[in-house]
Amino acid sequence: MRSLNMARNNRINLFITTFVLICIGIVMIYSSSSIYAWERYKDGFFFLKRHLSFFIIGIFLTFIVMCIDYKRFRRWAKPGLILSFLLLVLVLIPGLGREVAGARRWFRFKFISFQPSELANIAIIIYVADFISRKYEHIRSFWKGFLPPMVMAGVFMLLILMQPDLGTLLALGIVVFIMLFVAGVRLSYLLSIILTSLPLLYI
Repeated sequence: MRSLNMARNNRINLFITTFVLICIGIVMIYSSSSIYAWERYKDGFFFLKRHLSFFIIGIFLTFIVMCIDYKRFRRWAKPGLILSFLLLVLVLIPGLGREVAGARRWFRFKFISFQPSELANIAIIIYVADFISRKYEHIRSFWKGFLPPMVMAGVFMLLILMQPDLGTLLALGIVVFIMLFVAGVRLSYLLSIILTSLPLLYI
């Protein structure tokens, strides 16, 4: 009974936190874009309305995903990695990926733009979760439990860094590190990767 109450409280806290962040995001979108939207489109609510339209689509997709057993995502771990890898390579090719402010991160199709690194984030998270589930008994081993997911994540992070997109890279790296740490990977392994990657991040 106590565990059920804790689970319910966690869901309520997560919902409240998410709702507050969404409200803050809506306010910030309007406050930071209304003047520019009026000058450019003669509509101060232009970017707010576009944000709300994507928000509604996101809510709809969220409920669809919530109805799916998360264990089914395991079958998409490797296909998702392959697709994400191909898209991350293609977006770096001039003429295919759109360059904005010196960064080549987007595919743009008329009114829709797509950032492959966002799909890569999901694919890497699913892969790491599947790997931890399959190799849990070897998770404290450097060669069998730590190195394989780090090499895979490192390849994708390198492609994201080439765009360049340091923010997405850091966010993905933090999530992967937390997943491995919670799974039981030795802290010394994680710290060694952080220390050796600092010069590259600085460059």
